[in-house]
Order: sequence, then structure tokens, then C-alpha cells
Amino acid sequence: MTGRCSLCRSTGEVECHHVTGREVPGGDYLDPDLVLPLCPPCHTGRAGIHPALRAAGLDFPAFGDDLHAFRLRRLGVTYRLIAGMGHGPGRDAMSTRAVADLMCEAADVLARGMSLR
Repeated sequence: MTGRCSLCRSTGEVECHHVTGREVPGGDYLDPDLVLPLCPPCHTGRAGIHPALRAAGLDFPAFGDDLHAFRLRRLGVTYRLIAGMGHGPGRDAMSTRAVADLMCEAADVLARGMSLR
């Protein structure tokens, strides 16, 4: 499919990246409609999102992990990568980075079994 990469902003061939991933290899996507268009290098290349998720231990949740926390952490890593490219869904990279930090903080709270209130 042709489109604009959400990370590098290049236009061309893009793949749909399922932001929150899967619970198990080959399983259904946790949020099948939550996708970002990514060019192949930004998707699976050396500096792409999949290597970043793998480095953060977010390929798949560990047995017993809170799935909400896992999904928020993956969103946080994605937002940090977007912010690192100098843009994002927020008004600027700083606000995108702040959203990423908030998601990761919420994931930590959920993982500890605490309320977000």
C-alpha cells in the first residue's frame, strides 16, 4: 500500500504496524484497528519500531502481565520514537514526548495493580 510513514514522513510503500501488538505469537491483534503506516525501514529495519519494541521487552507480554499496561507501554515507546523524529500527533515533539511519558507512567501504575485514580 502507498502512503506516508508515521515516523520518517516519507511517502511511498508503507506497511500497517499494529501498535499494541499481539498477546501471543500468531494470535489475534490486541487492538486490530489501531495501526500506523510505516515504511519498511521504520517498521522492521535496524532502527525501526520492531527492534525498539524488542529492546524494550515488548514483543509479547510475559505470562501474567497486565495487558492494559503492556498496551500502554507499547504506545509509549511508539510515541517516544515519533517524538524522536521531531514530530507527532501532539502539537510538537515535546508534547508528544510528554504523552509518551504519561502512558508509560500509567502502565507502571497498572502493572503494580494500583488504581489510576
